[in-house]
Amino acid sequence: MTQVVQPIEDAAFSFEWTGADRRESPRKVLRVRARVGLPDETMVDARTVDLSSGGLSLTSSLQLKPDQECFVELELGAFGIESTPPIRTRVCYCVPFRASDFRTGVQFLQIDAAIAALIAAALK
Repeated sequence: MTQVVQPIEDAAFSFEWTGADRRESPRKVLRVRARVGLPDETMVDARTVDLSSGGLSLTSSLQLKPDQECFVELELGAFGIESTPPIRTRVCYCVPFRASDFRTGVQFLQIDAAIAALIAAALK
């Protein structure tokens, strides 16, 4: 199935993406604070947009490259957890979002059983 995304119009940029939606798991809207970490120990604040058992999308000021590995920490206060341990991820896409932010989709690469259970609970 091909999905066409309408152009994002902003005074700072214009972006249009057309491509296949390759998600393997359904997504659920989940808006929580997150932090994105790079191997060089750079850490950036972010906000999640949605979540699935296989990955998530988020917004931040950090422009990441497709296939780049990073770590994501989620604040899941509703589940009694201030912050998850870093979850190893791979960037699937990173596109301009608003004037100075980017929307990034990541795939989980390595996730422990406890975090997988929290994600499953959040998806219910």
